[in-house]
Amino acid sequence: MKKNSLLLIILSITLFISSCKKDNVDDDNSNNNNVQPDPITDIDGNNYKTVKIGNQIWMAENLRVTRYSNGDSILLTENSVSWKNNTIGASCYYNNDINNKDTFGLIYNFYALSDTRNACPAGWKVPTADDWLTLISSLGGAGVAGVKLKSKTGWNDEIGTSNNSSGFTAYPAGYRDQNGNYSHKGNYTYFWTSTSLDAERAFVFNIDKVVAEVYSYDEAKKYGHSCRCIKN
Repeated sequence: MKKNSLLLIILSITLFISSCKKDNVDDDNSNNNNVQPDPITDIDGNNYKTVKIGNQIWMAENLRVTRYSNGDSILLTENSVSWKNNTIGASCYYNNDINNKDTFGLIYNFYALSDTRNACPAGWKVPTADDWLTLISSLGGAGVAGVKLKSKTGWNDEIGTSNNSSGFTAYPAGYRDQNGNYSHKGNYTYFWTSTSLDAERAFVFNIDKVVAEVYSYDEAKKYGHSCRCIKN
């Protein structure tokens, strides 16, 4: 009897510790019913969670691929002068730090994401501006969609303007400007669309740290922003 009692005590302690570990996991998507059970994989072997919002299926993580779908490399550009002068597809890690990759993904200029070799996995694409407008509409409009898209953690000076109820989990990845300078990680996130305004500018969608809104405007194609692919 003593041996059986000891085994029961050990088992109870083990189950309690296991339960505590699960409760302490800080995963924005762990209890979100929108998140799809089957991840997708890019050509580098990176796996991505996906999420269904309305009738659309999106990546629930930022793109972090280093090659186009045909295997060609996407230029990795650390030097600011090279970034400024580039008119072909280029990518980088925020502050040239690969440790930013897993959470924030890579930063891409527009040329990398508009390339016909396709940076997204097979069956997926860089979203159009209309795709983003559909997403925002399904979440109640631009005035409130930001709250539902933003990750619960990672934002500077967060004052309750994020709940990630959509499961999209937008982290504040910052950006790289057309002169090669990095800015605002922790404060903002910007997502490219595949929609051009003209030869030099294209449309982006922006989420701010302390507001509920999602903003849209045109940006110089030499800027570096994040990307979320959408299923075709």
